Amino acid sequence: MRVLDLVVIAGYMACLIGIGVRFARRQTTVHYLLANRSIPAGDVATAAGDNYQET
Repeated sequence: MRVLDLVVIAGYMACLIGIGVRFARRQTTVHYLLANRSIPAGDVATAAGDNYQET
């Protein structure tokens, strides 16, 4: 690989890490998993019902 290729790859990785760090500070795992408790109960019930399968 040439030096320019390595510089581009390193820059890309730095951008990805920077974006990840920025959004990680913005939102906690609880807010992510629970959607900040903003999903209506009917939507949650419908989504849970879609996954039901009789065996």
